Amino acid sequence: MSAGRTLFITLPVVSVLLMLFSGCDSSSLGGQTQRLRFEHGGMERSVEVFIPGSVTDVPNVPLVIAFHGAGSRGSVFRQQTRFDEQANANDFAVAYPTATGANWAEGCDCVRPDLEGVDDVGFAAAIIDEVEKVMEVDRRNVYAVGYSQGAVFLHHLACESGDTFAGFASVAGMMSVPVSQNCSRETPAHMMMVHGSDDMVLPFDGQDAGSQSLLSVVSTMLRWRNQAGCTGDAVRATERMGSGRADVRRYDSCQDGAQVHLFELLDHGHEWPSPEIGVEIEISSFFGLRAEEF
Repeated sequence: MSAGRTLFITLPVVSVLLMLFSGCDSSSLGGQTQRLRFEHGGMERSVEVFIPGSVTDVPNVPLVIAFHGAGSRGSVFRQQTRFDEQANANDFAVAYPTATGANWAEGCDCVRPDLEGVDDVGFAAAIIDEVEKVMEVDRRNVYAVGYSQGAVFLHHLACESGDTFAGFASVAGMMSVPVSQNCSRETPAHMMMVHGSDDMVLPFDGQDAGSQSLLSVVSTMLRWRNQAGCTGDAVRATERMGSGRADVRRYDSCQDGAQVHLFELLDHGHEWPSPEIGVEIEISSFFGLRAEEF
């Protein structure tokens, strides 16, 4: 049994270092960055939180928690994405947690955190409690985003977190076969997936690798469609996604207002899409966090 998905490591970790203490500082966008350190499951964990100035003293602030890929850190993932800009423009906060090692405990018993009993699902819920110590979180509007191995973890999180999160978005990652066999979620999941058609690291058609086996992206989408009780066929079309093109499948007639959307980015590999694609805008819109959509 392998102790880690080394193929997931796509980013160097040397360029940005996490501060070794809790505190806050200002951001170039205004507002503040809170660096939180707290104990969970007998381990010290860390989270970097961006809070726009517009929501510093405002009640009921939506929160997005963004889970990095393998071999990375929350602070690095923050630099990789443009979620701070979206948060600043649309009045929500973003938390960037860091895994205990190279990977998140994704629920497959095939990566070291799983084998060591790390409770990253519980850690995700604890992040909300810790963020609420520095601002008032709207617990009806807490969302999760995951990239690469963080996206594989996100599907496990969606299965095991009950109604803690109002929506999920995975980028370049799908559901593992072990998680698909044990998913305990009962309520419909509001789920968006983004995946490159030419991904050679986590292939669009999935992989057969024992305990590290992954469903295909389409099978993962159908798993969430069935779980959400969606009816009818997907609305499917090739659409512009910023400077790129995507084969988009949308299931919008689902229980409790849930939606299941898949954006297959054409001619894209294993990557967090470039700013010209605007994946952060699409995710914010799917979550209903764009200001014009409130």
